[in-house]
Amino acid sequence: MNYAPRQKICARDEHLQRISEALRRRLYPHTPLHQKVLAGAIGVTRNTVNNWVNGKCDPGSHEMGALHQFFRSIEGGPQFWAEIYGDLAEPKAKRYAGE
Repeated sequence: MNYAPRQKICARDEHLQRISEALRRRLYPHTPLHQKVLAGAIGVTRNTVNNWVNGKCDPGSHEMGALHQFFRSIEGGPQFWAEIYGDLAEPKAKRYAGE
C-alpha cells in the first residue's frame, strides 16, 4: 500500500520566522539599533542575537521577557510582542514581564 507523503507543518518554524522578522525590522539597517547594542542591553552575545535574526534558534523564556521589556521601553507598547503572538500579545506579555 502506497501512502502519499505527509506535509510537515511545524509551528516552531513559524515561531522562529516571526521572531526573526520582528527583530530584523527593529535592527540596522532598518533602524540605528545594532545587534551588539541589543545583545548588551538584554545580557546575551551578539552571536546569539544573530542566530535569532537568522532563524537558527529562538530565545528562551528569559530572553523573550528581556526582549519584550527592551522593545516596550523604546516603542512604548507591545508592538514587538504583537508581531510574534498576534491576539495573544497582551496576556503573554504580562506573563513574561511578571505582571
